Amino acid sequence: MRREHDCHYLLFPPLAKGRRHETMDGKHAFELKTPWFGGTPLNLFSVEDYVAWLTVLIPP
Repeated sequence: MRREHDCHYLLFPPLAKGRRHETMDGKHAFELKTPWFGGTPLNLFSVEDYVAWLTVLIPP
């Protein structure tokens, strides 16, 4: 049962597919689940920053 739980957990994507969008100027926008304290609803990344941000999610 534990192995099945672990396999199920590993199949979840690290980010929700519907919350990432590419803007017209080539930047990547990632919508936050809940807005930050200042009301920021999304983060904007350049392509290089977005890849750097995603690499943090890869386990060692």
